[in-house]
Amino acid sequence: MFYSLAITLIFAIWYFVIGALTGCITGLVLAAILKRSKRGVWKDALLGGFGMILGFVLVAAVPVPQNTITYKMGETTVTSTENRFQHPHYIAFALAVAFPAIRAMRSAKRKSHQPSG
Repeated sequence: MFYSLAITLIFAIWYFVIGALTGCITGLVLAAILKRSKRGVWKDALLGGFGMILGFVLVAAVPVPQNTITYKMGETTVTSTENRFQHPHYIAFALAVAFPAIRAMRSAKRKSHQPSG
């Protein structure tokens, strides 16, 4: 099996950038909805990037029950077994959106409990 640390780092950086853009967009949308300042959007971008990477790491680290499929291609029977969750992008994007959303909700809750004056 071919493995290259350089290629892995390139993909990790790429996914971090995608997660950061997702977190930034989530932060901007929530700032508009909650009528908050857009000053902290860079924090949402970082949270989104780390959420994306964490999603991939969690999917790789957490075992799931084996999923075996068998199908026929002409005269050949093909069997494939997966030991990991087959769609890591779903988890990664969910965390890239959830982390900035949690931050925005906590910030909104904190601001609503501050006495005005």
